[in-house]
Amino acid sequence: MSDKNKIVSIKSNSAKGVNWSEISITIAVFLALLTLPCWISLFRHYAFDRDFDSTIWRTEPNKRYTMVHDLTDQLENSQYSSERLLEMLGDPGGSPPYQQMSWSLGECTVDSGIPSSYCYCWLEIKLVNNRLDEVRTHCS
Repeated sequence: MSDKNKIVSIKSNSAKGVNWSEISITIAVFLALLTLPCWISLFRHYAFDRDFDSTIWRTEPNKRYTMVHDLTDQLENSQYSSERLLEMLGDPGGSPPYQQMSWSLGECTVDSGIPSSYCYCWLEIKLVNNRLDEVRTHCS
């Protein structure tokens, strides 16, 4: 009896060695996931500073009144610490620990856009446990 057996060869990647493309993709995905919190933190930091220019706020007090609406919109529902607020807005005066901070917004403007000498405005920020609690503007 004569049986003819055919030997079938199966090609395998293990014969070639290590698949470097799969290893490099795996490493790239791992590094991306590992550094994701850093990228998110950087994005949050620069996204806020892009909309609100803290340098102009600190160096040109006469422009604060026009900037305050953008600032209050961004501060609402946020959890900024007193250190971050001081970094952004500068020293409000007073002594630590800060429970309530206020910054001058300059003279109030009437409907015509002319400053009024009898009205002055402030930005007031209240902190609870070193976290932002309330943001409001006050004019008198």
